[in-house]
Amino acid sequence: MKINRYTTLQNQNIQFSSKTDGDKKQKNNPAVLAATIAGTLVPMFIIRGYQGKALKSGALKGLDLGAKAKAVLKSFHIEYGLNEMLYTSFGSIAGGLFGGLAFSKNEDKTKKAKIKESIFQFSNIAIPTSIVAGLLELSKKSKSKYETLLKIASVIVGVGAGMPLAAAVSKKVNNTFVDSKNPDTRQLKLKDAFVHVDDLVGAIALAKVPFLDKLPIDQILPVLYAMCGYEAGTKK
Repeated sequence: MKINRYTTLQNQNIQFSSKTDGDKKQKNNPAVLAATIAGTLVPMFIIRGYQGKALKSGALKGLDLGAKAKAVLKSFHIEYGLNEMLYTSFGSIAGGLFGGLAFSKNEDKTKKAKIKESIFQFSNIAIPTSIVAGLLELSKKSKSKYETLLKIASVIVGVGAGMPLAAAVSKKVNNTFVDSKNPDTRQLKLKDAFVHVDDLVGAIALAKVPFLDKLPIDQILPVLYAMCGYEAGTKK
């Protein structure tokens, strides 16, 4: 009898390990990553075009490999305003979602999970960032001598108020239009603040606070947005 129990327990452990390995393989999905990167780059190409940063014909001629790479990277140093943030983040999340739906083994429940996560991620970028942008515009019009302090306050208030509002909006949309039979019960917790790192970085970019303006925001934001897109595309 003891042997049977041990054998049963051993079999359960083997099955558990196998399931965990399978989950990891599904999570690390190169196709979703590629789609996410592509979705991030498309709006960046468009933005650098209308900002006049695209490389002109023959600009790389005569340069060595290192200089060419430096010139190409410099051409992607985008000036981010609210619109640029929304375009890039939307592209990242749309790319991740497309990759997740097209290149993963999806059941109906898994597909809905990816769509709901995409809505959650984009809401948590668009809403807090838009609130910060609005507050910054008001502080700019005030022409106060405390402009730097007002900018910092705008970032704090905008992100702080935008986080719960975005969670509520995404939940309402998901429960109404995506999956009414399985209501989203996701609650905003302290650990979810990591999701809003992109909001904080974006808000800093919008605020142009003097002592933080030297940070390489234009290089950080696309990476953070791509992380959001990949998270949406690999949601199970």
